[in-house]
Amino acid sequence: MRILLKNRALIKISGKDSEEFLQGQFSNDIEKLDQANIQLNAYCQHQGKIIGLFWVMRIGHEFVLSFPYDLLEKIITRLKMFVIMSDVVIEDVTEFYRQIGLINESNVLEYRINTNLALILEESTKEVGNVSSDLFFWDKALIDSKIPQIAYKTSEKLVPQMLNLDINEIGVNFSKGCYPGQEVVARLHY
Repeated sequence: MRILLKNRALIKISGKDSEEFLQGQFSNDIEKLDQANIQLNAYCQHQGKIIGLFWVMRIGHEFVLSFPYDLLEKIITRLKMFVIMSDVVIEDVTEFYRQIGLINESNVLEYRINTNLALILEESTKEVGNVSSDLFFWDKALIDSKIPQIAYKTSEKLVPQMLNLDINEIGVNFSKGCYPGQEVVARLHY
């Protein structure tokens, strides 16, 4: 089943310092991300509470972050605060791409979330094929796959352990180094 994920924003992070920048901001090890899979990453504030939960994809030397649209302004504003002197460009590319969720399907252009779910990024100028816009099936597939979501209402209310992101380090890597809130998250873990 193919579902148009019209409720998700997409940000592109580029520039020669983009990998190092994201490594210092997110809970998972960006250096381990390949170009075929999606990596789950928590973006925490200093108290360890999750501001946003991203699906991170690597495209060459650039990265794209997919997350619920209602967090777009909050996330862009916060990320830009930490760019400072780095060669990093943060762009909202939501309108340039369609995000299509795949349930029990595969495609050569996919970014794999898990064995049952994948995501395709399609240019918004392309013709829309056989795609459903009923988000119920996608939301149910995420729940069945135990993949949590953070929206505006739940932003800054939960730590990664409350979403089981620490189990098998699916969303938190405890040996990668520092990121905002890392001390609190690590203390809860150990």
